Amino acid sequence: MDEIKSMADEASKTLLLVLNKVVIGSNRALEMSGLQDHFHSAADSLHDYPITTLLIVVHFITVLFKIKTSEGSTFASSNPFGSVLSSVLLCFAGSVIQNLILGIPLVKPFENNNRILILILIWYLMHFCPWDLFTVLVTFFPVRVGLILLKEVYRIKCILFGLKLAASLFPNAWFVIIAAGGIRGCGSLVLKPFVHQIVGLGTPRIEFHRPTFTTKISILMSCVFTMQVKGLLNVNLSSLSLIFTVFMVTFELLFLFADQTDPLAPLENSFASIFLRHPEQTANISSNERKKKSD
Repeated sequence: MDEIKSMADEASKTLLLVLNKVVIGSNRALEMSGLQDHFHSAADSLHDYPITTLLIVVHFITVLFKIKTSEGSTFASSNPFGSVLSSVLLCFAGSVIQNLILGIPLVKPFENNNRILILILIWYLMHFCPWDLFTVLVTFFPVRVGLILLKEVYRIKCILFGLKLAASLFPNAWFVIIAAGGIRGCGSLVLKPFVHQIVGLGTPRIEFHRPTFTTKISILMSCVFTMQVKGLLNVNLSSLSLIFTVFMVTFELLFLFADQTDPLAPLENSFASIFLRHPEQTANISSNERKKKSD
């Protein structure tokens, strides 16, 4: 048992050392290129930008557009109450699940009446705007790119807010902190099957059965942010926020306009082939290797 613990400690120290080396190398590259001041200025500006009504409205628009795509254009007219209910629950899904994890009242995200009214207005425009002009505007290329950019800024800020809140309540519970941060980045995907059951749409794919790229990267970002907040990474929080924002915007645009698959899939397959191989598969491979050697 002591050997396993020492091996785990050595592995964690090695991982942190590699991450810090990457950070130091990146800073040196920025210094050599003369872009360090511009980079830190942009990172600080982005980090200091608050969660404004604009970011919240963009979040509502992107979630409601995905809901309309998955539910169909006729569900809102045939079942308006169910459509509004699913829209409200999914737009606040990250906050609801975060509160469930942290023991905070689940209805707290719904205490702002103005946000609920704005959400319902956007829902109406999304489904019942004459000639479907609102949806046409949302799908217009420059507008769609702008929505993706602001949505990812909002996602990063929500992840940071969730893990900081969890850290203030449970400072030593790393898994709680990471879960609270990660769920703020992918809450609607996690809650979607339960909401669809409530409104009678059936059960779509359970997110944790086969996580999407958004869920996996939200958890990974929450892990890295948690290490920085705990002082294990020698990098500014603002710099991390900018790096992850650019990373997410780049891949979201690739998913939208190109035939891009999950970039984490090759790493997952390599990891699974080494560490998650069934004992029978290992035995079969070793027996086949012995047969080849005997031949």
